[in-house]
Amino acid sequence: MGAELELADIQGTVLRNRPMPYYGSYLVFRIDDADCARRALTRLLPHITSAADWEAPADAAWINVVYTAEGLRRLGVNAEILAGFPRAFQQGMAARKTFLGDVGDSDPANWDWPHGGNGFHMGLFLMGQTEAARDAKLAIGHEAMRGLPTLRLISRLDVGIPPTFREHFGFADGISRPFIEGEGGAPLPGQGQPAKAGEFVLGYENELGTIASAGGPPELWRNGTFIAIRKIRQNVAAFRRFLRDNADSSTGQEFLAAKMMGRWRSGCPLALSPDTDDPSSRATSCAATTSTIKTIPTEEEHQSAVTSAASIRGLR
Repeated sequence: MGAELELADIQGTVLRNRPMPYYGSYLVFRIDDADCARRALTRLLPHITSAADWEAPADAAWINVVYTAEGLRRLGVNAEILAGFPRAFQQGMAARKTFLGDVGDSDPANWDWPHGGNGFHMGLFLMGQTEAARDAKLAIGHEAMRGLPTLRLISRLDVGIPPTFREHFGFADGISRPFIEGEGGAPLPGQGQPAKAGEFVLGYENELGTIASAGGPPELWRNGTFIAIRKIRQNVAAFRRFLRDNADSSTGQEFLAAKMMGRWRSGCPLALSPDTDDPSSRATSCAATTSTIKTIPTEEEHQSAVTSAASIRGLR
């Protein structure tokens, strides 16, 4: 029998797909006083969207909250408990640059602040099906922070999916996500067998047959997860130049691009159509609609936004 997830205690970002299209904002904060941070969280809790109501929220918009390891420490979580969390979470991405291959141009010294210095402690992830719905959630966030000067907003990044639903190299976006045991419904074509919930949500059995856990009492981490927040640059000009330099026709360029990515730009996988693109196969092979997070492209070298290690806790 599969796991029965406590959906009402799991933040929606963990299990659910983003709407397509969507309008979102990432807001990250510095915590200088634990009491102010706790007061802000108390104000936010009634507004956080769970996995239980993600599919049909009353206002077609969502709000979720995350903390870094330093953020938890500043909230008052003691060092002994934090020591029980994964090392990668405790260290943050900048400190693990060698393990992650973030060297040369990708060195954290070149990252946009505050990511390069692990300089934020709390984040709000907001999104809506319209800009107006997103802005309504932003207003809730602003109200939660009102009168709390030691909880400081240090960065905001607005995100979304281009109207074409294509990422900046031209590939169909939002077509793959594993189906998680207990999330509800049935796997879509191409998702395969359900993955054990403990691979993604703390407090449940993982693929090793053990219960995924972290430090301290279960009340702190059960129904939480870990995410990676990375902001990347896609060098579209270099990608196109590489295709032109290594193929002798437009057809050859498309084939080379498909070989590099494992799928054609339509989303059709090479495994189903190794020689030519077959957009019709996408309907039977692609998984759930869940996009990587993109800024709307305005330059030749576009940027994509995604996150530093952060913890998304349950709602109780």
